[in-house]
Amino acid sequence: MARSAAVNRALAGGLRLVGGTRARTSIGLFEQTSAGYGEIWYDIGGRKATGRSVTAEAVLETLYSIGGVTSPALDDESVFRGHPLVTHAPAAATVFYLLWPALVISAGIVVKG
Repeated sequence: MARSAAVNRALAGGLRLVGGTRARTSIGLFEQTSAGYGEIWYDIGGRKATGRSVTAEAVLETLYSIGGVTSPALDDESVFRGHPLVTHAPAAATVFYLLWPALVISAGIVVKG
């Protein structure tokens, strides 16, 4: 099973497990002065946890740990994570340090004209 499909399925199941949600927020300049600002509290079956991370992986890890559930095995090999860009750009310094400033200065002279 692909990791993204498993995460989406588990989050949907987690939302059914949680049942109720409560949110407290305010709009204003001094919102960050609250001691619990940015914290997310989880409570499943009387077991509680708190965290600040909102990524799907972190939320699932927290839900699994306090829910006493083992996470499903995922096939990480089927997920393409991309390749790093390994290249050499010999003209980059010329473009960004000579041509680009010359173009900007030329445009400024034409506009002021």
